Amino acid sequence: MDITKEQVKRQLEVLTKIKELFVGQEKEVILRGIELVKKLLQFEGETICVDCAEKLYDLLDNDDYGLVILQEQEESEKRVAAFNCAIDSIAISSRYAYELAGQIYFPEPIEMVSEDTFIHLNIELEKLNI
Repeated sequence: MDITKEQVKRQLEVLTKIKELFVGQEKEVILRGIELVKKLLQFEGETICVDCAEKLYDLLDNDDYGLVILQEQEESEKRVAAFNCAIDSIAISSRYAYELAGQIYFPEPIEMVSEDTFIHLNIELEKLNI
């Protein structure tokens, strides 16, 4: 699956819109994701892409602050939808960065990014009225 720069720009918009739904540590993770996606969109060199891809993936799957871990602790349906949007957007952006860097193999969650991820993201955005 080839992800376009325009699709990643959309992910930046999503993250920017939903950042206010987060507080504390999770908001810091979202803000870090926004900065990494901005960096990715400004510079497309292979080294920067690999670095951004890995750092974005870390925001999802880190045992201490990963969004997937934080989401599992959430009980509010609205906040779970917000986490889903953030996770999808960061996963899509990470996949784009790995692709730009010419990577053939991706971490399993990034490998699973597909058209279904975009569909899921849109469903979750509707739940948030975004």
